[in-house]
Amino acid sequence: MSKHSQEVAPDTGADGTRRTAFTGNTAAEHAPARGLDGLLGTGPVFTHAVRGYDRLQVDDYVAAAETELLVLRRENEHLLSRYAACSGELQNARRRLAQLVRERETLPSPEDARALIERAQEEAERVRAEARAEAEARLAKVASMREAVIALREQAHGE
Repeated sequence: MSKHSQEVAPDTGADGTRRTAFTGNTAAEHAPARGLDGLLGTGPVFTHAVRGYDRLQVDDYVAAAETELLVLRRENEHLLSRYAACSGELQNARRRLAQLVRERETLPSPEDARALIERAQEEAERVRAEARAEAEARLAKVASMREAVIALREQAHGE
């Protein structure tokens, strides 16, 4: 016997063999089972053997448990890789959001935009006025040059 206390619940199988369910000595195992687990008894069930247990049954149970552990480890690795990918995507999304917030903060407010438009209109008026003044000055210069050319032509004609 082992150092742990054990409870054995007798059960007779469909083939008439006597089976027992092994449970350890934890408080949770001594509490009454609730729900579907209590009705179906999901713990391992081993038949009595001459020396305490059927070694083949226990070996099969251990192999099945190890297989289940392997499947769960693979699923865990898969979930961890998905978590890493999602974490990276989340970090990129946060970075893009922060960039958008910075860009939005640099955009002018409606009041600033109105002020910019007014300054631009004032600058356009100033440039337009300077262009008009320059054009008038050039036109005046062209007119005076024209008069000078006409005067020279008449003088040349007169000679």
